[in-house]
Amino acid sequence: MSVKPVSLVYSTVGDLDLYFDLYVPDDAKGSLPAFIWYHSGGLVNGARNDMFLPTWLRDKVLTKGWLFFSVEYRLLLPSNGHDILTDVLSFQSFLSRGLVSHLEPFGVSLDLQNIAVGGSSAGGYMARLHSLNVTPKPKVILSLYGMGGDFLSSHWVDPHPQGVRFNGGFTTREFVAHLLDDKYIKPIANSPMVPIAGFDPGYTNDVDFRGSLYNYWQCFGLYLDPFTGVKGFTEMMQRIPHEEREAAVPELHKPLFVQLRVTELPPTVLVHGTDDTSVDIWESRKTYAQLKEAGIETELLEVEGAEHGCVNWPEKTRGPAAWAVYDKSFQFVEKYIK
Repeated sequence: MSVKPVSLVYSTVGDLDLYFDLYVPDDAKGSLPAFIWYHSGGLVNGARNDMFLPTWLRDKVLTKGWLFFSVEYRLLLPSNGHDILTDVLSFQSFLSRGLVSHLEPFGVSLDLQNIAVGGSSAGGYMARLHSLNVTPKPKVILSLYGMGGDFLSSHWVDPHPQGVRFNGGFTTREFVAHLLDDKYIKPIANSPMVPIAGFDPGYTNDVDFRGSLYNYWQCFGLYLDPFTGVKGFTEMMQRIPHEEREAAVPELHKPLFVQLRVTELPPTVLVHGTDDTSVDIWESRKTYAQLKEAGIETELLEVEGAEHGCVNWPEKTRGPAAWAVYDKSFQFVEKYIK
């Protein structure tokens, strides 16, 4: 099975090209379903083709005879959630209009009525954002320890002075100062995570440690500021009781808070480790309960004792229980793609 992708530009913003990787199954013909994958990285770092590309999922998709798309998007700071939503819409527009000529040499086309979408961590949020804002709506979502179940919970709004275990403990402002310098920051959509020996939790960015911004914002209770593009947004939410925060979100920013439109999601399978310190499992449990109440097909697959990424801690390895859950999650997806 060939797994070499074709990298295509789906949008250009200023001088920044936005890419996705197109994987076409061997010997395929005709109109094909597709799986759209959004990468992890807290919306701050990561890449469409870095070490966290789920090759297990890609290979399952290609074996089924589906197309597989791995999509990048602009990352937080200086971009914000509104920019990311624009990228989602641009990608969908490319699928509808610009992709045809790139598939013709393979003798295939895309069945826009038969699409699954998924992602891990930040990519889980992206999968929801995509599903809520495109037409036609995807048939099914796969969320692996995904963000977005409740961006207004204490996990995102309150400071974490003790640090966040999975993210490497406490991150000072001094450590990320170079990333906050207006002279340095520019729109970026490709910040791959690669192993770096001796850095807990064992991997981060290649040069600038951009991913540490995510931990810094969590430690100081600032994440919603770069997410919305509004300085002081998180502090505003800190002054409001949790049960009143959703109603307090300004109309301009409501499209970014996917939790406000859960009942519009397609069937969804959620995978999460019970000991996740980076994205609390409570978010997936909340989404699951909301979907069940709305009568939307859903399944929650928990990996007992697993950290973020469904890995064992402190070994940072994925055990048999996690792999079994991953297989089961794909079985859920298969039910909705014809």
